[in-house]
Amino acid sequence: MIFESKKLFFNTINLVLEDDKLDEIIKSKKYSKISTTSYKQLDLLGFSVLTKTTALINLTKSEDEIFKKFNDTTRNEIRRAYKIDDLKFVSADTNFEESYFLYKNFEYLQKRVPVSKNELSQCKLFSAYYKKKMISAIYVMESFPYLRIRSIFSLRLKTNDKELYKIMSNATRRIIWEICLWGKKNNFKSLDLASVNFENPRTANITKFKMSFGGEVKNEYTYIYKSSFFRFFEKFVFLKLVLMRIFHK
Repeated sequence: MIFESKKLFFNTINLVLEDDKLDEIIKSKKYSKISTTSYKQLDLLGFSVLTKTTALINLTKSEDEIFKKFNDTTRNEIRRAYKIDDLKFVSADTNFEESYFLYKNFEYLQKRVPVSKNELSQCKLFSAYYKKKMISAIYVMESFPYLRIRSIFSLRLKTNDKELYKIMSNATRRIIWEICLWGKKNNFKSLDLASVNFENPRTANITKFKMSFGGEVKNEYTYIYKSSFFRFFEKFVFLKLVLMRIFHK
């Protein structure tokens, strides 16, 4: 998937698992910043590289084989989700407005800035509804033959209802399963759960959740190019933000 944006007079582009398009992008000399994520180690002059680990669910296996790779708890929660009355699931959902409202609030509650509507509207949406209200959803990026999770979000930070919390837990795991089924049906090779960090204790629960689906851990590489003018502008903006914080205090 490819995301383009313009910040003041800078054109920027982010490529996700689009290796075959990278050479053309570089040669165009159109962009002040290029970011590209790949499973391959590439020799790119003028690019810095950041290496992370991610987990891939192999969608070329049979449905039974994929499901058996999930751990016991995850399989049980998915089975429970099939039995809950008034819990419905929608693959490739078109209800973007409700999903973005849920996503935006979820991000704010965690003190993060939401990604723009324009960027997320390019993603596939997979949703769970309880009593006709969206309670959990996942945005997924398509870079055929790969799928990659962009954002997982729900109402879990806005409820003290323990029963509803359990339903959302079941629903979120079932959505992952629904994405696997949809991806397999549409001939995708894998579902990338997007970055598993075994070193950071603050993300331990997220990593545990992602690894419960039995994905293969492998390296992913993010290559970043910035023009000299873009780098200068970034430093200027950073200095301005620091000064604003000092004066605010």
